[in-house]
Amino acid sequence: MKIAFKNSKILMINGRTLTPVPGIGPEPGLHYVYTSSEGHGSISASPMSGKKNTLITLSNTPDQNYIFRKYTLNNVDLAGSSFLMPDEDAYVRGYFQPEPTPEVTIGQQVWMSKNLAIDDGQGGIYHETVNYGRGDVVEYYYTQQAAVRVASNIPGWHLPDDDEFWTLIQYINSGIANKLKSTYGWNTTNGTDLYGFCGLPAGVQFNSSVADKGKIAGFWTSTQYQDEDHAFCRELSDTGVAFSRYATIKARKFSVRLVKDS
Repeated sequence: MKIAFKNSKILMINGRTLTPVPGIGPEPGLHYVYTSSEGHGSISASPMSGKKNTLITLSNTPDQNYIFRKYTLNNVDLAGSSFLMPDEDAYVRGYFQPEPTPEVTIGQQVWMSKNLAIDDGQGGIYHETVNYGRGDVVEYYYTQQAAVRVASNIPGWHLPDDDEFWTLIQYINSGIANKLKSTYGWNTTNGTDLYGFCGLPAGVQFNSSVADKGKIAGFWTSTQYQDEDHAFCRELSDTGVAFSRYATIKARKFSVRLVKDS
């Protein structure tokens, strides 16, 4: 909060000029709302000042992948999103928590049921808005190194290796692509999404553009190929029936699905 003073009197708060009573400074009995957050989002109040019993309404804006949890007013939990101004200044703090992870159990494994969507700001990550016919979705594309890095910082989850994808395939046994593909968004052949995996055809990002949207869903594994520049990935395709495996250059950007630690 930015506060401007003159001769020990408050003249401005957050760019809002206060109207003083001549000779005695700000209006007597006027109290102020001070907002803060523990992180992962921001909060605001309207109005930012008022006398006792003035109705103050709060709003919040969570960061991506976080949801609002609670407010405290002068260090006491606040029920709801409004309060009556006490006969003192109001210190309101907002708290946020990670968005619940959507997951699905397939056999003995627990998989995330949507693509990873985290940018840690350390490079190797691209995002673009995609519309699968059911509204806009922001898809994130990772180099293999970025996928490994981001996944290593998510407690309880990890980037699956090639063997873990193979375990998934063996459990499904037949009609694999059809059972893993989403029921919408594919150019030619949608899937049944039997297990709730919801494989969406986000395509692949390489050389500054996304190709094959509506045609493929590619996912990185943590398994290294024979040389340090390549790693294995898995791919669902628009017309294919398998969850294909091949090695490709790590600089290519695919979607990422995580599997829960056992």
